[in-house]
Amino acid sequence: MSHQGQQEKSILVFVYGSLMHPEVWRRVTGAATADERKAYPAMIQGYVRRAVTDASAFYPAIRATGNPDDKVYGLAIEVEGEYVKGVTARLDQYETAMYSRIQVPITLLSTRTDAAGGTLPPSIRADERIMWEPPATMRGTEPVLANTYVWAAEMTRLHPTLDWDYEAFVQKQFGMFEEDMHKQRLAN
Repeated sequence: MSHQGQQEKSILVFVYGSLMHPEVWRRVTGAATADERKAYPAMIQGYVRRAVTDASAFYPAIRATGNPDDKVYGLAIEVEGEYVKGVTARLDQYETAMYSRIQVPITLLSTRTDAAGGTLPPSIRADERIMWEPPATMRGTEPVLANTYVWAAEMTRLHPTLDWDYEAFVQKQFGMFEEDMHKQRLAN
């Protein structure tokens, strides 16, 4: 717990769905620009990502399997200092009670080859804003801790085998997703 007036330390947030999109991150967190974030390719073991089966399933969820062969690829986004509390509160609101925020060990991917070997979407691998060189304090083969959001609602709402597709989200659903976010803002 920090003392009043003391600045929070940096944290990492592991994202694996719509929040990988820079514009979604900007809108949800209140960042001034989509280019403002420090995003590193990352992977979490012992989890699977599944499509949520709701009618407007623009989003996925992850759930623990305990199997180290199960991996989810995404981004570790660094949130620094005074922004930690505000960003965390906004993410908690965005994720709703359907998700629980937990801290998990993640592996930062240091090369495009590492990312290509997994399932990091091609458009993410090609994004020039992605930082392929983690800071010295995060380098190495040891996992680092990050906050992430795991599915807390009924497991029957997750597709049993279908992974969520980031590229399909960007190409086919992002426009509808933006409209949905706009409607939610107007309602609040």
